[in-house]
Amino acid sequence: MNRIRHIAFLVGAMIMVPVASAQNDSTSLNDNPLVATTGPNVLPAGKIQLNSAVGWDYRDFDNELHLDDATGDEWWLHRFTSHLTSLNTNLRFGVGGKSEIVTTIEGGFCLSKRKDNGDVERSYMFVPSVGVKVNLYDGSAHLPQVTFRTDVTVPMMRLWNSNDNKIAPEPSVELMLRKVLRRVVVDISLGYGWHGYSTLSDDGFRYTTAVTWLPTDRLALGVSYGRKVVHALANPDFHIANLIYASNMHHYNLTAMYRLTDDLQLSLEGSIVGAGTGSAYSMSSNLMLGVHWMIR
Repeated sequence: MNRIRHIAFLVGAMIMVPVASAQNDSTSLNDNPLVATTGPNVLPAGKIQLNSAVGWDYRDFDNELHLDDATGDEWWLHRFTSHLTSLNTNLRFGVGGKSEIVTTIEGGFCLSKRKDNGDVERSYMFVPSVGVKVNLYDGSAHLPQVTFRTDVTVPMMRLWNSNDNKIAPEPSVELMLRKVLRRVVVDISLGYGWHGYSTLSDDGFRYTTAVTWLPTDRLALGVSYGRKVVHALANPDFHIANLIYASNMHHYNLTAMYRLTDDLQLSLEGSIVGAGTGSAYSMSSNLMLGVHWMIR
């Protein structure tokens, strides 16, 4: 209920913002590459942008005995730590001035170690996807900008010591809203995904709320919260894949983006989240460094 109120508050704030907030500051801010090429905004026709990021993710789980409410059976979630190194690259192509095509390739290597017996699981992924963004409404003094996005992702996973490949296309749809308030940008995304791999990668609603502040024309600082859908990277026989999914159900991120030139920006994103009490706890952290280059 609190999450629904949180989303409703942000949507209301975007819709009810007074006309005075949409003055020259907002107009000039929209032209800044830190705003113009991010979020729901689409690239102008003929423009091509390359975005590439290197990331590191650490997980530490130490969960105790659980009881299945349906059967009454007791079962254990395995204790483990995991390290994930990943590379994410996408190309954006502006088409017609109101839409763009996005192609993405994500790769990663995961090393997970169980605390109870010291077993190590190594796995990697290769995740291509293609998507389309369409600008439905440019926004006004009272109403936010609205963009529709749809993607089809094909997670491919191969266990380190096995020829077993997992391939399951995962389509998704998303509605992206943006309101610029002088030096602040408010973004909300509401979507639905169909996910075919893990038992905990349930089909369903997902959302993100983000607020970005530009203290100068070259620097953007942001904070975001939402549900994040990711791809499992480990052996599901040990429940590690399910645990990785569960740990990413929600995310809290801090971001910074710096404009070197109009065609080149750098970004840094990270978060640390911990939950639990006593001997049952989970901790996750991630750090990602990105380069954003307007090729033409």
